[in-house]
Amino acid sequence: MKSPVLYIIESLICSGLFLIVYQLMIDRATSYLIRRRFLILSVAVSCMIPLLQIPIATNNLPKSIQTTYGAINTQAEHTGSNALLYIGCTIYLLGVLAMATSAFSQLYRLRRLHRYGKETKEGGQSTVISKAVKSPFSFWHTIYLPPIANDAERSHILAHECAHILHGHSKERILMEVAKTVFWFNPFIWIATRWLTEVQEMEADREALSNGFKLNDYQATLLKYLFGVNLDVINCMSRHPLSYRFKAMTKVQAHQNWRIWILLPMVMLSLALFAVTPSRSVSGPLILIDGQQADRFDHIPPEQIKAVTVLKDSKNINKYKQQYGQQAGNGIILIELIK
Repeated sequence: MKSPVLYIIESLICSGLFLIVYQLMIDRATSYLIRRRFLILSVAVSCMIPLLQIPIATNNLPKSIQTTYGAINTQAEHTGSNALLYIGCTIYLLGVLAMATSAFSQLYRLRRLHRYGKETKEGGQSTVISKAVKSPFSFWHTIYLPPIANDAERSHILAHECAHILHGHSKERILMEVAKTVFWFNPFIWIATRWLTEVQEMEADREALSNGFKLNDYQATLLKYLFGVNLDVINCMSRHPLSYRFKAMTKVQAHQNWRIWILLPMVMLSLALFAVTPSRSVSGPLILIDGQQADRFDHIPPEQIKAVTVLKDSKNINKYKQQYGQQAGNGIILIELIK
């Protein structure tokens, strides 16, 4: 099993590589749907692949590669002490608790808005109108609005928020917020979440403008409702720099969607870099270092070894066969390290 430190390092590198590819190959060159899918999948892959361990037999590989694989694997299994591991787990759990508390606090505020607001139907969508709403937003299948007297502005806002609901943006945001809560230590997930929100807002703008609104009037509505509530799990009109969104409104959307296939070589590369682990064939003895299976032990300084036990007769190794299989039948080397 990989150490937590190695997993964090690998997930950071993996997610960083995916975001670099997004910037170079996907952003501004594909449709909004492809950009959203790529960002979500990149977060999922970069979190899951470092957790995988795909064994490969290193006996037939060149000696230099065997040594490299063995050193990496051994370092992963024996990194840090129990005290450091306890401190790290405590910090991690505190971070998760803080993120979860913030998310539940936002949901509680949302529930109060829904409870004390006036619920109506606007444009066929469930709508809550409340003076506590400073800037319009949507969550799941409900639109939250402040009292708006101007019919044109109301039409702009409803079209924008209905686009968020139509494309299921809230579901994507919830998935990303869960990823941020569990993997709060990964800054690239925070960046991916921000980029996803930007894409969602531009997609909603384009969908709203397809209703025939005048560009200047629509942009004026965005400026008027620039400030207001800003919850992480909602789609809010005031969230992003409007200059970037205004430029996107006047550009033709790119459709080089074939670029999404870059995901396949990226996943294969990530598997090769972060999921493949060395495994010797069953021809050699089983090596257990403090109860943990290892491929080699020549890297351990002699002064750190407390005892070495070699088991060869079937009476002593039968109990190990149930757990480790046929390799235990080739003999067992038990190494106990000085604590």
